[in-house]
Amino acid sequence: MSTLIQSRYPLIAFGLLVGIIAGIFFSVSQVLLTIALGGGPFDYLRVIASLVLGPDALSPTVSLPIAILVGVLTRLTLASVFGIVFVVILDAARQLHAAPLLLLVFGSVYGFGLWIVNFLVLAPAIAPQFAMVDQFWIGFFAHTFLYGTILGGCVAALRRTMLSTNDPNP
Repeated sequence: MSTLIQSRYPLIAFGLLVGIIAGIFFSVSQVLLTIALGGGPFDYLRVIASLVLGPDALSPTVSLPIAILVGVLTRLTLASVFGIVFVVILDAARQLHAAPLLLLVFGSVYGFGLWIVNFLVLAPAIAPQFAMVDQFWIGFFAHTFLYGTILGGCVAALRRTMLSTNDPNP
């Protein structure tokens, strides 16, 4: 294993963990938002599963258990990758040990950016089925606050436990 990867391993593991934690919260809240907006409890997971299974995941031709499993795994995989990227960006900008409130703001801005890139740029080109998702609640609100802010909060709450540091201002 290269020295660079070895030296980054704790950082990558930390990003993976906070990404999964925020991703679980994000997934549950998106299911609840979908229900609150009049959809079915598994509609959003079918939409997420359609990233892997194609648009057929939105129909009964793909069994509900398969759609749920693929949807959850896809959501958590994406949340993990996004968590790693967030932590690496914070580290590169020397903001990993910023004040907790600032980390919440950084997380919110990051979540907002994810919504812009994923929903407004990539989805129309590669996953038009995402146009059916409520762009305010499931899109903007959920990505910015129910993933991004939670991600920033997880970094603030867990950084002392997960990352050994000599930083005098943890």
